[in-house]
Amino acid sequence: GSIGSSLVLPLIDQSGKAIGVLNLSRPTDSKVFSRAELRQAELVAGQIAMAVSNARLVSNLTNSLEDARKTKDTLQAIFKSLPGSILIFSANGDLNEAASRVEAECEAFIHSGHAISGALTECQEEAKSSGSPAEQHFHDRDTDQFWHIQAVPLSGGGAVVTLNETTARERDARDTARMRRLAEIGQMTAQIAHEIRNPLTGIRSAAQMIRQHPDVLPEFIGTIEQEAIRLNSLCDEFLAFARPATIAPEECSLGKVIGEVLKIHAPIFNENGLTLESEVEDDGSIWIDPQKVGQVAHNLIRNAMEASNPGDTVKVAVGLDWFRVEDSGDGMDEETVANLFSPFFTTKSNGNGLGLCASRKIIEAHGGEIFVNSSPNSGTTFMVRLPSDRQLSDGDE
Repeated sequence: GSIGSSLVLPLIDQSGKAIGVLNLSRPTDSKVFSRAELRQAELVAGQIAMAVSNARLVSNLTNSLEDARKTKDTLQAIFKSLPGSILIFSANGDLNEAASRVEAECEAFIHSGHAISGALTECQEEAKSSGSPAEQHFHDRDTDQFWHIQAVPLSGGGAVVTLNETTARERDARDTARMRRLAEIGQMTAQIAHEIRNPLTGIRSAAQMIRQHPDVLPEFIGTIEQEAIRLNSLCDEFLAFARPATIAPEECSLGKVIGEVLKIHAPIFNENGLTLESEVEDDGSIWIDPQKVGQVAHNLIRNAMEASNPGDTVKVAVGLDWFRVEDSGDGMDEETVANLFSPFFTTKSNGNGLGLCASRKIIEAHGGEIFVNSSPNSGTTFMVRLPSDRQLSDGDE
């Protein structure tokens, strides 16, 4: 039948938001709703609104808990798959053990005052202060163990720190370098015979001429002396190359070290009609052997000069722990680049092919790397990277 009277009441939650409507009606043959019934209906509407809100809250909470459980399971799976340890530090720097995965050995490091604990603290403080990820490489000289530490800041002021032991990788790298060194020495042995044979041939020829014609002795004495000096110089170079690279590191500015080398080369560049440009992007301090690194820079800048044509520009850029030497010469093909650091390989008519190989030895003794990028008619760029967070001791190899 038709509606005689009705009550329409909004369902309002605690925040004042309408979440529904309560609609009550009576047919025409029934009495009209009274004010007392209206008040009762308002109470019922309030209870219904509260029940619906609570039901929604319970549903949302259930969904949130399920999402949290899935996230937890995912994070636990990720933690278990990681090779290292994950440490979570609070805003005040305390280790939150309840929310972290810490291996027994790692936990012992932190609570026993092991040297690595200082590196962990330093890395996480750097991440928190800079607001960006930070990393460090730590070497425990007592146990010869290597570690990689990486910290990521949290919005709440803490940091998540990952700790990975890289001892096996570092030792593999040492073994690889040692095997390559043995191969280079084997190649060097064969090359020595070839390099020494030339001056010996000159000395022998001069001796034969003197024996046959004693009156030419004054003329050939100079030849014998020059060839003997050349032999002695070759022996010095070979012996220096065969010895492991030793360095004497000190805390200094890479920019200043390269700057001294540039001062030496600037007038030579001017004499050859070349331009030498330089840019220092970071003048901080790192631990290097300034003399040995300067030797590498000298070699690379000299090579760039010799590869350039009159009017060309050689650019040298320096950062905190890297420097780059770029020329605009003729460049090199892939085969030449592949052999560039091989002992005795040279593209120069008067070179012995030991300069770049020795440079690589020096940089690797620092724990760094040297790269080359070149192609025909596109110039050549040498890039040297050095560790900025490693304090080497005298005699490191």
